[in-house]
Amino acid sequence: MLTIRRILVPSDCGPCGAAAYRHALPLARRFGAELHLVHADAPTFAVEDDDPVFLPPFPPDVRVVQAEVSGEGVAEALLDYARAHDVDLAVVGTHGRRGFAHLLLGSVAERVVREAACPVLAVHACDEDAAAEAPAVRRILVPADFSEHSDEAARYARALADLHDAEVDLLHVVDATFIPDVYGVGMLWYEAMPDVVGRCRGALSETAEDLLGARAGAVHVEVGSPATTVLDVAAHTGADLIVMATHGRTGLKRFALGSVAERVVQHAPCPVFVVKSFGKSLLSEPSAPATADAA
Repeated sequence: MLTIRRILVPSDCGPCGAAAYRHALPLARRFGAELHLVHADAPTFAVEDDDPVFLPPFPPDVRVVQAEVSGEGVAEALLDYARAHDVDLAVVGTHGRRGFAHLLLGSVAERVVREAACPVLAVHACDEDAAAEAPAVRRILVPADFSEHSDEAARYARALADLHDAEVDLLHVVDATFIPDVYGVGMLWYEAMPDVVGRCRGALSETAEDLLGARAGAVHVEVGSPATTVLDVAAHTGADLIVMATHGRTGLKRFALGSVAERVVQHAPCPVFVVKSFGKSLLSEPSAPATADAA
């Protein structure tokens, strides 16, 4: 079960802010959360005064808090605000071009995704009106590396699936670069590949049963580059949301999901919910997976 009391949205005056607001608003309604629209300024940051604001009038059923903050950098100002106000979730738009002209992966949004102590929902800017409803979530993809951090991502995915009445697919990517070390099959790894894939599929099925219950969908085991494979599977399965952990690792601590998460956020065909291996948790209580009878 998720508990969300305060949601931070950087107050971009262009498509980035509109996209973030569009996804944050239904969450604020669902959880009765405060929606903090924060405009950050910095000495090296210029705002074009003639940029239109794409946000509709604020709905009466959501408490909106508007704030202006400043600092040496936009990212630092947003992160400071999130810490000071005990923000539970940050929703950031990526690939902005106006207003927050530098709200790009590689700068502000990347810093928020990487450093915020709370989970971050990253959504891509689009041309649609912020007043439009966010797309429905019916299929969620969770990259899993059999670490406690990716297990936590699966728990978040189950809670989000309950919220949206969605199914959760699990994906493990066998990274051939690390096969001899991580999977314990020696240098002739190519001969052991079918066994590696089979064992991973079995372990992934157990994870799905243990953590997802009736929300479990398909399990995927693929061989390839982790970030590229996550993106390919998300596109192929029509995932509406990716939930993944940063700094997840395998048992032998070699398959780091931190940099993978950043690449996925940058190129994903859908929003990405990034769970941190540090900071606060929104899971108010550990509960048993829903059963088919309870669903």
